[in-house]
Amino acid sequence: MACECRKPKPGLILRAASEQNIDLANSWFIGDNLSDVEAGRSRRRIAFRYTS
Repeated sequence: MACECRKPKPGLILRAASEQNIDLANSWFIGDNLSDVEAGRSRRRIAFRYTS
């Protein structure tokens, strides 16, 4: 059974947005791996991958 909370599915993003009153329509998503970027893009948000 696939959990909606596992990246790249948006479950954690949606939960955080709801609990923290985040306006996803005006938000960017920044992550350190490709699954982070895919999760951000799954909500049609601007998504960046940060590497050091």
